[in-house]
Amino acid sequence: MKYVLVKFAALATFAAASSTAAYSFGMPGLPSSLGGGGGGTDALTEQAKVKTVNSIFSEIGKGAFEGGKLILSKQKWACDKLEQANTILSAINQPQLSSQAADLKAKLFCGVTAGIPAELLAPEKPAVDTQKL
Repeated sequence: MKYVLVKFAALATFAAASSTAAYSFGMPGLPSSLGGGGGGTDALTEQAKVKTVNSIFSEIGKGAFEGGKLILSKQKWACDKLEQANTILSAINQPQLSSQAADLKAKLFCGVTAGIPAELLAPEKPAVDTQKL
């Protein structure tokens, strides 16, 4: 009987100690570095945004230019994609990427209403009508 009481007392002491720890400091068993505040995830989301902006730049470079010259039929698409990148850039502090976006905007003639010089344009491939018999 004495053994049962000692075991019960030890169990009650353990339960009281662990229930206090669980309620006083939040979730038990987590390292303090994972306690919230976004410290680790802020860096990850910024990296993801930088990666997204770089992939948009790459996509524009591959799709809107041919031989270093602008494909006129892709200009609006490329300017729209660049606007997506600018929206992301407004949320992060990356001066180098912002500078690249400004350079790309100038090369794409985004927002320019005057005509684009012909020497800066890639030759357009004629559209092939596959419905002809």
